[in-house]
Amino acid sequence: MTRMNENKQVKLFFGVNFGLTLVMGILMGIGYFLGRDISSFPAAQMLYPAAGVMAVLLAAGEKEQKLPMKFFVTYFVVLALTMICAALSIIIPLGNVIGVGEGWYVIQSYVFIVGGVAALVLLIGVIWGLWHLPINLFYYSPDTWLQSILIQIIACICYSVFFGFAYSRTGNIWTAVVLHYINNNVVAVLTGSADFGGCVYSWKDLLMVLIVNGFVYLPFLFTKEYNEEK
Repeated sequence: MTRMNENKQVKLFFGVNFGLTLVMGILMGIGYFLGRDISSFPAAQMLYPAAGVMAVLLAAGEKEQKLPMKFFVTYFVVLALTMICAALSIIIPLGNVIGVGEGWYVIQSYVFIVGGVAALVLLIGVIWGLWHLPINLFYYSPDTWLQSILIQIIACICYSVFFGFAYSRTGNIWTAVVLHYINNNVVAVLTGSADFGGCVYSWKDLLMVLIVNGFVYLPFLFTKEYNEEK
């Protein structure tokens, strides 16, 4: 596989991921301003990264690589139905749909494989944070959207550093997937609620997130995983 092909695959991943996010984000915004229940949209958005990865694998067409086509077809059907349900929820209340997608870690692994450096992992964190933009604007915290977006970016940068370290140390992409799953669910377990909509954040909250996450995760930038020659 040539570097050109790898670059095209990364572009395809971002095209699918952000393309779906843009289209559905517009619909989500319309639903928000119409006063509709938009809780299905965040669940649908969690499916986009993995769909991007599957699109890349299908487009690559490696002859020696056997792909789980039945799973791919099932996933794309679930994705389509989830997106349709989210779009229809603007008109008809359909409730919430649960979904998971973890394609960002494939991009992180690509950075490490081709000799990525800390700066690239930090950039992935920023892009990952901005990917949540429609959810921050219309679901997580419409009243304090700026603080919400900044908190999201800070958190994603810090998580990106730690998940990148975990992947580099283990060489297994599922390590990052499991860590993200635990992170996403520990708050729900501690609070007894999985409803993260309508939060109100202050600048003090943002400062606390910056201090705590920076103290816990950013020191991993100084480990050998980020400083060895690739």
